[in-house]
This record gives sequence, structure tokens and C-alpha cells, in this order.
Amino acid sequence: MENFGFKDYYTKSQMDAALAGKVDANAYSLLQPGEIGFGVAPALPAAYAAIGAVPYDGHDQIASPNRGKYLHTASGADLYHIPKHYVKYVGNTAYFSDVPQDGYVLDRSFINAGVELDGVFVFAYGGSNNGGKLSSQKNAAPLSTSTGNNPISVLDTVPENRYGGIYKAAKSCDSDAFPMPIWQRAMIARLAKAHGEASSSTAVCAFTDVAPYHPKGNNNNALADHADTSVTFTSAGNATYPNCALTGSGVPFAKTTHNGQECGIADLNGNMWEAMSGLIYMARTGATGTTGTNAVALTAHGYTVGQKIAFGATPSSGATYNTAVYEVATVVDADNFTLTTVLERDILATDGIYTGKTFYMLKESVDIRVLADDSTTAGTGAFDLSLYDQVDMSDLFQSNGVWRKLGNAAEQVFEFSTDRNSDAYRRTSLGMPRLAGSSAGGTTEYGNDGIYTYFRHECVPLACGGWNDSSTAGLGAAYFFFYRTSSYYGVGVRASFVALA
Repeated sequence: MENFGFKDYYTKSQMDAALAGKVDANAYSLLQPGEIGFGVAPALPAAYAAIGAVPYDGHDQIASPNRGKYLHTASGADLYHIPKHYVKYVGNTAYFSDVPQDGYVLDRSFINAGVELDGVFVFAYGGSNNGGKLSSQKNAAPLSTSTGNNPISVLDTVPENRYGGIYKAAKSCDSDAFPMPIWQRAMIARLAKAHGEASSSTAVCAFTDVAPYHPKGNNNNALADHADTSVTFTSAGNATYPNCALTGSGVPFAKTTHNGQECGIADLNGNMWEAMSGLIYMARTGATGTTGTNAVALTAHGYTVGQKIAFGATPSSGATYNTAVYEVATVVDADNFTLTTVLERDILATDGIYTGKTFYMLKESVDIRVLADDSTTAGTGAFDLSLYDQVDMSDLFQSNGVWRKLGNAAEQVFEFSTDRNSDAYRRTSLGMPRLAGSSAGGTTEYGNDGIYTYFRHECVPLACGGWNDSSTAGLGAAYFFFYRTSSYYGVGVRASFVALA
């Protein structure tokens, strides 16, 4: 069959649609940084129909302002479809491919419940309320996790006004919706940085005229962008917080999107911090040991020689840990290990064991759509440790209250691996830099964005920044200070859907 210039990796249904004149050649591609239409793409009809969405005119045209755009009919949410793609890093440059290639790895965003996805549908704007449903609508008042600023508790699922309430909030949109996971935020940041660097004109990427070459946002506490005050926003009208802006209200709008085009995802730099799913910090319980000995028992401990460990009292939500730190000397077996020094006190099974490695990333085998609440009860909630893999960030998270800004002179910022079981792959998927690739001030190349490190039991990561965070805000920003029972007027939620093949 002659392919008429279409790439040979398209499925038969994609080619049939193209050959029937329904789409442009290459329309289903992510395209490449520096090209019109990069960063979004149309979804197949079966994929958007499965989530109850309908396309906007021009959704399948490369140069359309509605490329890859859909309306979720039940909630009125505007969605953008980001197609499945593969990535590799060479130094600090990311490369993208629509198909598997040697040296590339599938982005974590396109794996769910053990299967590969065709793509993901992401809220086009920050989350808002549309008749009791979490929605994504332009020029709407953003929801927050506080009674003082358009609380999420008004939604039909009646989520509590706390960061852990994002799971119930998402379910008010649709039973298949879920709070955006932190790896999607990292993926969008990767696309934005690559496009900003590769674009040679503002016609291709509007935010390339003012450094840093990243999406602009409402972050200067005066309804404008701190680096480019020509980008302005409209107040949402809260008398107490007048500098909180309406969703998608940035002007020029294209300067506020992830691809610097009208067909892009907005509200990514400031306005509202967004509570993220997919990564938690938890204390483990069940370890036992006796004062004056160096032997510790903990079922399926997963530790390695040299791992730093601290013990504390029974964990409580939001607790922090400043107890004596021990080091693993030997791994006896899967359920036992020894320490380099003896224990200073008895360790009880109800105590918490805390380490830099006790960050937990949702397993690829878990269906993120089943996370319906923030319960910690095994098998029922988003904080069930059995749903997560350990990921070692002990080098980056050495102490509480430290900013690790992205970029350190010419150092490579993100570690890269094609092994999806490796910490290197997981950390890069989460947007977590190498220690050597971070610094106190960061670099303009990465927007001087950074990671605020903290050890909090039942942590909920925040991303993107608020309306008064200035250079701290940005797509690469992540904040680890708060936990599932926290509440704040400047923290909201954005939802996503999977696009099944």
C-alpha cells in the first residue's frame, strides 16, 4: 500500500482518516520542537469518545488554534490531547520521537495499569467549578483547597478542603478523571523548555521574546508576569485575594501556554499551586529492634547497604523527622538488616522508619483512575503504600527547608536511563534533578525553578507556583512542605484522563 508520504508508524485507522481527507499529513504526531503545532495532537475518535469528549473544529489540523482540543461534555472541561511519545536526553537537550528508537524511552505519562497509552487528555486551564463538577474553562474563578477562596468542597463529591481532597474533586468531573500526576507536569515542562529553545520566532512560540524562555504566568502579585509585565491577567474578584486571576485570562494568551501557541495548556506558571498525585512521602511502620543491638527486622524492607535511616515515634499526618540517623551495614535477607552502630532505644512496630528513600512513586501496574480518596487504609486510598515503588532521592533531599534550583553551570540537570525500573528514570520522570545538576540559584535555562525539599509524613507535592511567588513559580517548581490534611487558599487542582489505544 502506498503511504502518500505519511510516516510508516501510523496505525491503519490513522492512515485511513488521513487518506480520507479528514486530517493533515503527520497530524497525529507530537511534531518536533520549533514547529507549529508541537506539543499537542489529535486523538483517535475512539479515544475521545471513550471519555465522553467531542472535538473542536480544527482539532485535527496542524496549524489550527484548536489542534488537539476537546470538550468533555459532562463537565464542560476543555482538554488538550498530548500524544504518546518517547524521549532521550543528550546533556540538557531533550529529543522526542513518536516511535520507539534506540536510546529513547517511553515517557512515564503514557503508562497506566500496566499498559501503554495512546496519549493523555489534560485540563487546558486550572481547575474551576462548573455546576458542581471540577472543570476546565477559560475565564473562570479557580478552585482552592480553602474555604477562603472558592473551595473544592462545593463540588458534587463533597471533597474536604485539604490537599488530599483532590482525589474526590477529580471524581466530580468524571469517574475516570484523576488529579494530574507529577510526571505529567514534568513532561509538560520538558516540552515547553525544548520548544522555547528550538523556536526561532514568536510566531512559533510567543514566549521566546523575553527570558527565561518558558511559559509566562500570573506570579508577580500584581496580575502580571514578574519577568514580562506585558503579560497581564484578570482578577477572579476575591476581595481578600484580588491578585488571584481567572483561569486562562493571560494576555497575550499564547505567551502563557506550554507551547507558546493558542493550542496550548495554560496556567502553568503561578496563579495557583497545583496539588499533584503520583508521588508521596510516607513513614513505614513495622520495624523492630532492641536498644544496644544493631539488628533490625522489617518485612520487605527494600534497603541497601549504605542507606540512611531514621526512627521516630508513631507517625502522624504532617510530622517531620529530626531523630538520630543510622546507616545500613548489611542486608541479611529481604526482611532483616543490620546497622553500622547500635540502636539508642527500642524500636517498636508502631514507630516510623524514615529515610530519603521513602518517597514513593505510583507503580506502573496501578490504574491511577482507582485513586478515589486520600485514605491511608491499605487497599482503599491514594496513600496505600502497596500501590507504590520506592524511589531514592536521598541525595537531593538531605535536609528540610532547602531550595534545590534546576541548573548548575553546564552540569547535566536530569539523569537519563532507558531502564524504566531504575531510580534515574523515575527521578527524571518526576522532574527531580541530579544533585550536581542543582544549585542555590539555578539557571535561566531552567527558569531558575526549583525543588523545595522537606520530609513530611503523607506529603502531597505542589507544582507551578502561586500568584505572589515571582521567580520561584514555574513549570519546574515543586514544593514538598505540605501534606494531605493541609489546606491553603492558593492551592488548587487540575485533572487528566487517559487515552487508551
